[in-house]
Amino acid sequence: MGREQMNNKITRREILHLGASGLLAISGPSSLRSNLESRSPLTPRFQRPLPIPSVLTPVQADATTDYYEITQRESQIEILPGVRTKIWGYEGMLRVQQFMHAEEDGSWCDIPINFLCRLPYICMAV
Repeated sequence: MGREQMNNKITRREILHLGASGLLAISGPSSLRSNLESRSPLTPRFQRPLPIPSVLTPVQADATTDYYEITQRESQIEILPGVRTKIWGYEGMLRVQQFMHAEEDGSWCDIPINFLCRLPYICMAV
């Protein structure tokens, strides 16, 4: 196969690009926009302070290691003012809590974390 013939091949990226462009052309921008519109009233940005997760307390500690547990569970939180939203989060929050472990010499250490799944569906370990 000559170099000229190899350059005429279409790549997987080009196929995906053409497919996505065609789908957008068929559905039209108004269809896309209606799927992105919120049913909740818009609120002014940055009206509430950013919630900073608390520091998680170890469930066990020894001379060299702190051991933690985090529960994944369903919860209702207020993301938009006045609107409760069901989430699957860590300890009932979107963000996981902070881990603090300081070695006296400034070195890094392992922090074992046990994730407990309390979600309505099966949790998969990554």
